[in-house]
Amino acid sequence: MKRIKRNISYIIILLTIFVYISCEKSDNQQSWGQSKIYMPQSSITNGGSSNNYAVPMNNGISNYLLDTVKNTIDIDLGVYRSGLEALQSYSVKVAADVDTTNKIIAGGSIPNAVLLPADVYTLPTSVSVPDGKREAAFHLTIDRAKLIANYGSYYNKKLILTVRISNPSRYVINQSLSKTIIVINAASFMPVPPKVNLIKGGTMTAADAAYWTIVPQDNGIGAGRTSSNIVFNGVLSWSNGTGSVTSNDAVYQAIQVTAGKNYRFSADVTSSGAATNSSYEIFFGATKPSAGGQYSDNYYIGFNTWTAGTCSKTAITSGNMAVVGCIGPGVGKEGVFTAPITGTIYFVIKGCSYGGNLGTITMDNVKITEEP
Repeated sequence: MKRIKRNISYIIILLTIFVYISCEKSDNQQSWGQSKIYMPQSSITNGGSSNNYAVPMNNGISNYLLDTVKNTIDIDLGVYRSGLEALQSYSVKVAADVDTTNKIIAGGSIPNAVLLPADVYTLPTSVSVPDGKREAAFHLTIDRAKLIANYGSYYNKKLILTVRISNPSRYVINQSLSKTIIVINAASFMPVPPKVNLIKGGTMTAADAAYWTIVPQDNGIGAGRTSSNIVFNGVLSWSNGTGSVTSNDAVYQAIQVTAGKNYRFSADVTSSGAATNSSYEIFFGATKPSAGGQYSDNYYIGFNTWTAGTCSKTAITSGNMAVVGCIGPGVGKEGVFTAPITGTIYFVIKGCSYGGNLGTITMDNVKITEEP
C-alpha cells in the first residue's frame, strides 16, 4: 500500500511539472526543487504525526528479524531521499536520542513504557546510500539473551527508543521525519519470568529452620502454658501434646512488599482432623511478633473450631491453605492480598489451643509471589 501511495505522488508531481513547463520553460531551464532525506518508519503509523513505529507492527507485516541462532532481534529501519533530481550518493549520521525518549516516557503518551536499556542494543553510527539509489536500510539490533537475562521484569512493558538521523553529506534532512520512536512490545520477544517466592525456606527442611523465628505467645495463659512441638523436617509439623492442653505459639518471617501491589499466598496444609478448642491462623502484619503477646495484626485466613464450624476437625490432605482455610477475610480470595505498606511485613503462622488440642497440622511449600 505504501508503494502505491508513493507512485501516485510521483504521478501528481510529474503532471504538475509537465503542465508548468509546457507553458513556461524548456526542460533544461527547470528547477527540480529541494530533495530531502527522512526515515520512512517515522511516518508509517499515522503519517508522521507521532513518529511512533510499533514492533511488531499491528497490521501483521513483519518489520524485524528474530535470529534464533544468535538470539538477536534486528529491527528494520532506513533512510530515503525524496525529490526528482539526479540520484547522487549521500550519507547521514545515526544515533539514539535518549533525552527525547525519556521525555516521551515521562509524558505518559505511551502507557507502561520504559527506556530500552543501552547495554542490550547496537546501532550503526552512520548509513550511506550509493549513486543511483534513493534509500538504504539499517537495523537496531537487540541482544535478546541479555535482555531476558538482565531485564526479565520488562516482559510486560513497552521498550522505547528514539533513533534520529542528522548531518547529511548532501541534500537536507526533513526535520519532521528525522526521528523514529521505536515502540517494542516486549511480550512478543520475552518469556514471562518465573515468579519469585518472597518466602525463604518455604520447603520447611531442617536447614530452612534458619529462616524462621518461633515466638511463644501468652494472652493470659501464664504458668499453665504448654509449649507447642514445632519441627522442621521436610514439612512444618505442629502439635501440642495429647489431651486437653493450653498452648499459643507463632512462627514468622519478614518479607518485603510494595504498598498497593497484589500478592498471592499458597501453602500445602494437612490436618489429623482431631483439633478441639483450637485455631491455626495466617497473618500478614506490619508489626513484628513479640514474645508473650497475642498476635492479631492483619489476620488473613485460618482454621478455628469455635467460630468456623468443623473445618479444622475435618481431615485435609494436601490442601492449599488459601483455599481450605475457612475463616478470615482471605476466604474466597484464593490467596490474593494487597500489601498495606511499602517495606517489611511479617508472614505469621499462629497455632493455639485453650483447653483443647491441635492434633497434628503440617505445612509445606509456602509461597508468596507478586501478581502481574
